[in-house]
Amino acid sequence: MPSNYDKKLLEELRNLPDIKLQPKQKEKIIMTIRNTHTGAGTRTFDHRRKKAHRLAPIARTAAACTLLVATVWLGSQLINWNQSAGPAPTTPATDQQPPGSTGPEGSPQGSGIGTGTGGAGTGGAGVGVGAGAGAVSDNKEETLIRTIKEKAMQGQVFNQNISLETSMFDELEQAWGKPDRTDSANGIMYATYGKKGVVLGYNKGMQIVDIRTNDPQLHSLSLEQVKRILGEPARVNSFAGQTIHIYNITDKYQLKIVYQGIEDGKSELRAVRTYVFYPRGTVNLMLYGNATEMLTAVRDMAKEGKLLGVEYPVENSVFDTVEKEWGKPDRLNMVNGISYASYRIPGIVFAFNKGMQIVDIRSYDTRLQALTPADVKTALGKPTAIANVAGETIYTYNVTDEYELKFVFSGIVTPQNEKTLLVDHVNLQFPRGMKNLMAQ
Repeated sequence: MPSNYDKKLLEELRNLPDIKLQPKQKEKIIMTIRNTHTGAGTRTFDHRRKKAHRLAPIARTAAACTLLVATVWLGSQLINWNQSAGPAPTTPATDQQPPGSTGPEGSPQGSGIGTGTGGAGTGGAGVGVGAGAGAVSDNKEETLIRTIKEKAMQGQVFNQNISLETSMFDELEQAWGKPDRTDSANGIMYATYGKKGVVLGYNKGMQIVDIRTNDPQLHSLSLEQVKRILGEPARVNSFAGQTIHIYNITDKYQLKIVYQGIEDGKSELRAVRTYVFYPRGTVNLMLYGNATEMLTAVRDMAKEGKLLGVEYPVENSVFDTVEKEWGKPDRLNMVNGISYASYRIPGIVFAFNKGMQIVDIRSYDTRLQALTPADVKTALGKPTAIANVAGETIYTYNVTDEYELKFVFSGIVTPQNEKTLLVDHVNLQFPRGMKNLMAQ
């Protein structure tokens, strides 16, 4: 058991270079300094206490000299250890602030001077020296990315032990209590636990099929760092001012990483949320035997102004009603006199005019995103119009004289990819309601 003297000594050593040491190394430092200070002999606590008042000035002087000797000795030992052992392994931070935040007294979080290939920190302020500058930070972020991947392969987000497919929401609710809020989207119920930073999606059998987290550790990850470790995503979505990269991490599970901002090759995007998704867990909730049956139902609903999974019809609904029942949107912006309200959890965007009339509904329903151009044409026939816009192909069907149903694919449709390219989103529009106010 360490003595009070040892504890005080360790406190003094905290001012020395911030290098992680193995337990045996720490013990060697303590024993060396202790022997330097006390010599070969050992005195009892009582004996030291009796002479403390006479030896205090001498002890202070000796302690200062000892610390100086220990510092010189420790410096040489650290050089030897670092040369032989290399940099110590790093683990993900447990309480990392978003980029640009500051630590005590306004100093940037994680700053330090890197020296040599090991990148050991030698101070609290920041200029990188040599190849090691920033290496510790990069290693920490790379470790976090690899942890995210490894956990996703097990059907988990990196900061929770809840598992897709095998965890049941009713059991979790008994342990965690009631969620802060509950939403329904695409046949899935979503339970939000704000303090834990997670949203859990579960099906009618209470099986968890979607786990989302916005842990602050993610804020340190840039899109380029993630792509360097995980490679190019299987598909990319843009929604509500965010970019979503989707990785088919296993045959059953998807890893989705959400970045703030739209990917344009110029801005450095930072991660804000990740989630793991079990698409097969939603199959039993689909009321249709195949894609043709579902698309036929989508077309029939569109004739009534409704879109799959949305109960508010275009033309005959006002956004005030949606906001009253769904709450404030996650994002609200205006284009050409039309307001667009985005709800991220259900993946729905409502467009409304100045009279609050809903004139366009956009859906990112995962069931619709499983459709290909071949599926759509097989079920609905040749589109009324086909357009290629900004790297996407849009199939438009005039389902009535008033309503247009649009399938937007995540790429340009060709004969070679029409059976593999997938839907990005589906729109149901009431064009007359949009044109009346666009010029005002």
